[in-house]
Amino acid sequence: MRELRVFVTVVEQGSFRKAAAALHITQPAVTKAIASLEDLVGVRLFDRTSNGADLTVHGETFARHATNVFGELRSAARQLAVVSRGEYGSLRVGTVPMPALGELPVALSELVLAHPDVFVAITESPEQELIDLLRRRDLDVVFTRGMHAPRADDLRVEPLFDVWLCAFAGRHHPLASRPVVQWQEACRWPWMMPPPESAFRRAVVRILEGAGLALPEHIIEAASVHMQYKMVLQGSALSFGLRPATNGTGTTGDFLVRLPVDLPVVAGSVCAITLRQRTVTPLVERLVDHVRRAGAPV
Repeated sequence: MRELRVFVTVVEQGSFRKAAAALHITQPAVTKAIASLEDLVGVRLFDRTSNGADLTVHGETFARHATNVFGELRSAARQLAVVSRGEYGSLRVGTVPMPALGELPVALSELVLAHPDVFVAITESPEQELIDLLRRRDLDVVFTRGMHAPRADDLRVEPLFDVWLCAFAGRHHPLASRPVVQWQEACRWPWMMPPPESAFRRAVVRILEGAGLALPEHIIEAASVHMQYKMVLQGSALSFGLRPATNGTGTTGDFLVRLPVDLPVVAGSVCAITLRQRTVTPLVERLVDHVRRAGAPV
């Protein structure tokens, strides 16, 4: 490659002397590099003249290829710079089923709007399946709740922001417009919950018991997050969720309302998981930063 670079520079400059000056090396070093290249290809590439160096017929043929090679290398260098800035490339993201991590769609939208050349593929699966895909190099990063993040030597787990246990209702629920809701009153309504063996259900029970709060009296079980979501939207059921700390009760989109129930309990964090032995790409770093900012308190 060094000899090729010298050759292309001599072609561009028209002489060994000018090429040496452009490359910041001595003229004998240029002569030696060209001689080495001529030995390698087995033909003479330049005729030395009093005015500089003229390409031979073999040199003209070789120059076209050498120029193309360096043009491709320069293009590759420019592309590498773009990739290093996180403006181009592909991103394979794993997440637990939506709407469990509502900050991720916000972060992805910001990333894609800022960098339209980025291709994103999203996989929704339970935590262990996502980790298996990550270990097989089928995912670049996994976003999950900290309570479900595995601890293993091959994984890098980065907490991004704390989440709090919250109560949610559909916007047309009788409690949705109330300025204050007592926990005892909320417990009398049906609640959507995952099955008892789920990590989230166990975490909710542990959090409520630790805070000295009674469990809801009427529980409707559904393993599907989407079914839980639909039941809250279209029925009279309430549901638990994990959300970053914010000012006010707020809404999730225009459909779910966070009930003003006092549940002052930090329930863990949202985490980004990557492989320790795999280089984190600039795109992953950029997305992680977007997710962190999306979950920052307002």
